[in-house]
Amino acid sequence: MSQSFGKLLESVYRELGDLVVSRATGGSTTTVTDTTIADRYDNDEFGSSEIGWGAVFLLRDAGGAGAAPEGEFSRISAFNESTAEFTIDTMTAAVASGDRYGATRGRISLDKMVELCNEGLRDLGLLELVDTTTLDTVSAQTEYACSAAWKYKVLGVDLQTNINDANDNRWHSLPYGYWDYIPAAAGSAGLIVLKDQPTESRDIRVWYLAQHPELNDYDDTVDEQVNPQLAKWACVSSAARHLVNETQGTESWAIQKLNDANARTEMLRREFPLKALRKRGAKLFKLPVAFQR
Repeated sequence: MSQSFGKLLESVYRELGDLVVSRATGGSTTTVTDTTIADRYDNDEFGSSEIGWGAVFLLRDAGGAGAAPEGEFSRISAFNESTAEFTIDTMTAAVASGDRYGATRGRISLDKMVELCNEGLRDLGLLELVDTTTLDTVSAQTEYACSAAWKYKVLGVDLQTNINDANDNRWHSLPYGYWDYIPAAAGSAGLIVLKDQPTESRDIRVWYLAQHPELNDYDDTVDEQVNPQLAKWACVSSAARHLVNETQGTESWAIQKLNDANARTEMLRREFPLKALRKRGAKLFKLPVAFQR
């Protein structure tokens, strides 16, 4: 089951004890009102322009049908303690009375948490990823410029041999030796070089190693190769490390949370290791139709 970036962020804030959960008494696409918390929190409880603002997460639509804006998060830009109204960035639908929401306190701003969670996912190591959209074969060409994302390591190259059925591409795995990867200087694209010229207008599928792709929006998906609990605790570890550094190690709860998160991350790494990585390509090779002249 896939995990959205919004759900991941919410779970990290919740684990850090920074999520205030309640029910809205009203709202719009740019506000959340909750009169039940009037005068309970200060105006700067949920952030400020100086330290950065937290976020509102819409945890459940009051109608129970999962309608928008359920699952979304939005940056807070102001909070009025007397009216108990959050001003937020625009959501895709209006917040309604009875919607359950979570608001994060200002200890770690939303912008900083997005950065920290991406760092936590990258720290888990390299993933095996696939790109089928960047390259297509071209007539009288054997050298193809790579995406920058492939620069760590190209594992394998496949060639589409059937273009008449989108559900039956009949990918042919090219053995290493029939293709080569030529690296380039930093900031420049490397090359995939094929031994022969294939038929034009065929997709080229590239398998490569890379860190987890960057996530930013609520509906971005955490790669399914990463167990959801492993993703959460890796991000909690990243966030807790930030808090320890920010407080220069003076807050014992932050140190304890970091130690706990590190231990849980390592346990989950062993229980749910990332996919074993190996160079792809068949040992036995028969010239594919797309290369035949």
